[in-house]
Amino acid sequence: MSILLTRIVNDKERYYKLNIEFNLFEEYLVENIYGSVKNKTPTGVIQKIFVTKKEAIKIYILLLYKLKH
Repeated sequence: MSILLTRIVNDKERYYKLNIEFNLFEEYLVENIYGSVKNKTPTGVIQKIFVTKKEAIKIYILLLYKLKH
């Protein structure tokens, strides 16, 4: 599952992409990718790995809430 949010900060368009996926090691990866639309590469990539789906979804929802507020 992936969500892409964009917003304008100081006349610059920024993006935030939030991903949650199941990997080959039977773990859940929550990934937060962010940066400026003008740049080819993201400013930052934060990855967190969780053993259970419940933990991963909890963090995913918390990150989504932080991005929207």
